[in-house]
Amino acid sequence: MNNKITKLEELNEELNAILISNPDLIFIIGADEVYQNVYTHRPQDLFIPKEQFIGMKMQETLPPYVYNQIKTPFYRALETNELEIVKYEIDFEDGIRYFEARFKRYFNKMMCIVRDNTIEENLRIDILNQKKFIDDITKKSPFYICI
Repeated sequence: MNNKITKLEELNEELNAILISNPDLIFIIGADEVYQNVYTHRPQDLFIPKEQFIGMKMQETLPPYVYNQIKTPFYRALETNELEIVKYEIDFEDGIRYFEARFKRYFNKMMCIVRDNTIEENLRIDILNQKKFIDDITKKSPFYICI
């Protein structure tokens, strides 16, 4: 019996280490949209302190336009038990940040993993803008340009 308890404690510690060291935000949410737990190694990435999330509903913590984007994938994942992915953006004081949320049901709960994709999205936008700039130059130039 002691060996089983030790093994369970070890597995629990391992799982907690994985969850806390993960760079993403991880939310455990009930089918009623109530946050049951939050895992993050960067508490400053949360809208409100972690302790305040527990017991609150998603609609109470998210901007309305974000909630409206994620509620359908949330309920679809609950219903189908399939992975649902949704991308959204939030306008912060320091600029727009881009996110991807992944919803996966387990038992009667939802695991939501949120990744901040701002750096990647800004790079993608920069590349598209540079490509458009080069295309504009080559289309408007009366001469053949070799780069």
